[in-house]
Amino acid sequence: MCVCLCVCVSVCQVLVEDVNRDSDLELIVVSSDGFIHCYAALSANLLWKRQLSSRSPGLTLDLRLVDLDSDLQLVVATDDG
Repeated sequence: MCVCLCVCVSVCQVLVEDVNRDSDLELIVVSSDGFIHCYAALSANLLWKRQLSSRSPGLTLDLRLVDLDSDLQLVVATDDG
């Protein structure tokens, strides 16, 4: 399967996890333009997209899924605050 971001950006990080606990995997993709995308892994359909940062060269991100209650939370840290 190929997930294409149809803009001139690069993929910074990918996380594969059953984020919504529906027994299907999702791909969480962080792109160099400061967006995070969530795709259904089997169909490659975009489920949601959020802007995290304005992104500048050299900006770094860290992406983790944590279970603090009984739901998964997506925690994203950026070095631009």
